[in-house]
Amino acid sequence: MPDSAARFQERRRAPDRPAPARHPLAAVQARTGSTGRCEVISGFRSPATNAMLRGRSTGVARHSLHLDGQAIDVRLTDTSTRHLRQLAGSARMLS
Repeated sequence: MPDSAARFQERRRAPDRPAPARHPLAAVQARTGSTGRCEVISGFRSPATNAMLRGRSTGVARHSLHLDGQAIDVRLTDTSTRHLRQLAGSARMLS
């Protein structure tokens, strides 16, 4: 069996083993000490979606970085939104 096929079979035998932390959102979890689930709230937005959200909330920027795919809003199930906001305000978490 080729190496890649053997590794695939090994991963299938251990579904509870976490995948290596390779995604940038893993940095957010590491910085907070979170072991909870990371939920994406908002990623890329079209201009129409951004305008609709601006009409519903005072916290949506007219020229949001979401429009360029340069922003993401996340929630960690075991971390307060206030704590995430404080960390984001003190340093760029994913830079």
